[in-house]
Amino acid sequence: MSALSSNSHHHAVKNRPKQRTTWLVRVSVLCIVVCALWFVWSVLACVFFAWSARDARQQISSVQRAFIQKDFAQAEQHLALAQKDFQHMDQAWNAIRPWRYVWWVGPRLDALRTVEQTGSLAVNAGYTMLQVVNELSQAAQLLNQGQGLIGSVQVPANGSLQQLSSDERRVFLQRLSDALPAMQQAELLLQQAVNTWQQGPRDPAFAATIQPWMMRLQDAERVLHQAIPLLQTFVPMAGYPHPKTYLVVLQNSDELRPTGGFIGMVGLVGLDAGRLVSWQFQDVYSLDEAAKGSIHDLPPVPLQRELQLQTWFLRDSNWSPDFPQTAERLLDIYQRERVAAHQPVQPIDGVIALEPGLFQQLLSLTGPLTVDGETFSANTFFSQLQYDVEVKFRAQGQSMAARKDIVRDVGQVLLQRLMEMPFGRWTDMLAMCTQALDHKDVLLYDRDPQLLAALDAKAWTDRIANPAQDYLWVVDTNVDAYKTDGVMNKQMIYQLDASDPNHPLATLRLHYQNTQQTADWRYTTYRDYVRVFVPEGSQLVSVQGAMISDREHPTPTSPTIDVGHDLGKTVFGTFWKIEPGQSRDLVFTYRLPWVLSPVVQLQQGSRTPYQLMVQKQPGSRMRLTLDISFATKIVSALPSEMPSEWGDRFYRTSTDVSTDKPFTMEIAP
Repeated sequence: MSALSSNSHHHAVKNRPKQRTTWLVRVSVLCIVVCALWFVWSVLACVFFAWSARDARQQISSVQRAFIQKDFAQAEQHLALAQKDFQHMDQAWNAIRPWRYVWWVGPRLDALRTVEQTGSLAVNAGYTMLQVVNELSQAAQLLNQGQGLIGSVQVPANGSLQQLSSDERRVFLQRLSDALPAMQQAELLLQQAVNTWQQGPRDPAFAATIQPWMMRLQDAERVLHQAIPLLQTFVPMAGYPHPKTYLVVLQNSDELRPTGGFIGMVGLVGLDAGRLVSWQFQDVYSLDEAAKGSIHDLPPVPLQRELQLQTWFLRDSNWSPDFPQTAERLLDIYQRERVAAHQPVQPIDGVIALEPGLFQQLLSLTGPLTVDGETFSANTFFSQLQYDVEVKFRAQGQSMAARKDIVRDVGQVLLQRLMEMPFGRWTDMLAMCTQALDHKDVLLYDRDPQLLAALDAKAWTDRIANPAQDYLWVVDTNVDAYKTDGVMNKQMIYQLDASDPNHPLATLRLHYQNTQQTADWRYTTYRDYVRVFVPEGSQLVSVQGAMISDREHPTPTSPTIDVGHDLGKTVFGTFWKIEPGQSRDLVFTYRLPWVLSPVVQLQQGSRTPYQLMVQKQPGSRMRLTLDISFATKIVSALPSEMPSEWGDRFYRTSTDVSTDKPFTMEIAP
């Protein structure tokens, strides 16, 4: 028994290496089989990925052709197929993902993944947007077929909003309003697609193929970015779902005032579901004259001093550069002056301020207008009107009260032409309106808090900006200089010496040139009361170039320098003038508040960038030059300098202030 047991143990020990070898062979074979299967599967997945990508590309091409042919049902089918193709690509990606770690193959797979993710987002955006286009297209087809949205009405193929019935306009505007959430979702998806493409890895071969398509996506995203905020404001301001009445002020930027220009005409415009229902305009002087003896508001001290004003009438009420504040002043004084003039009053929903630049752009869209036998084109519109209301009316024997009737009549014809604009040209009109709003040729204010918030979000109210750090707003007030702003070349040079971060010193140099050589009925000596809005707490060091006002009584022995606080900012103000054919400099030197000094230091382990906001005065045409120096070199800047300027502690740039201009600089510790 013992011998048998010993012998069995001997054979078991002897056979153990064979068992181990057999086990290793089996495991190895299994691993090889698994790897082979995975390899075959991944190859098949690669083929499936490529096949799906090719099919998705074909479907997208078909979508584009269907859009061109306005076959939106066919476009929807191709988009649905493209969505499935991108879903298949995503599924196949899980099988081929390990190849990302293989040399040469990995970068190309990552590039393919970028294409797949970008395409998927873009197709989803297109599918969402197609629902909007399809619905609006069906509405347009009903109109063009004469079926109407409600009832039966004949509307030509180039029909306009003005030609629709009241019920049809309401349904049309309702559909526009209902489409906004889908448009916002499409814009978000397009933004994600563009960001994915820009930030993800890209293979040069793929990039060359996909780049034209990406440019179309960026164009689509840009269009939506413009259209959405316009529709958000256009629909309610057009009088849907409730009628709207706005006080409209026409400002002349050639006679610059804080919110854009001297107020020459004012009126009420009534809108109901996109239809112009009332249009009442009058010369501002006729309203002010009728209110004499009834209005006793005292003007701001600078207006008393520079214009010798004793009463603050409507025509000078746009004193605050913060338009919402000015708008409330305009609404208040307008209603009180109408009461004083025994004119009827009614509730007013908001204020719209218009500059000549907008009218010139719109005339380029509508074409020339003929009013009272006189033709106005985009190139001659403004100069013709100025001549008509300043000189021609006398030769025609018109009264002062009637001299601006031509402005009212031209505006009414232009607005009527715009309301009759075919739907197919709305894209051009919306683009022009967006540019005018961004450039502050149009300012908007509405008493509806929700609508006002939407306007504020786009900076279309020209509310004063409140950045956390540096700030600059130059506000000119033409004080009895006729229309001389029209011939002024203006530059501002802002220099900041922050080499001592605890005592940053700012210098603002205004260089103005009066290009008119001799005075005439339109242009003369430029007389200007200028205010400079800077960060609260800034301390004025000196002012050079200020002048004694030639209208101030009694005449002071030295220039008056006003230092005050308004709209959460410190304000420096003074008077100066520039004779025809001359140029002058006005220089403000001031210390920025100490709270700005940490911008060049480390805060809690991270750098805080220096930020500057230069706000544009509506109606102003200004050139800006920046010359900023820090204690250490600049790591990054936006907008960027020229490459030759990189790598030092100085930031220098020059630009037109056509819109508000933000600047950001990150400083090395």
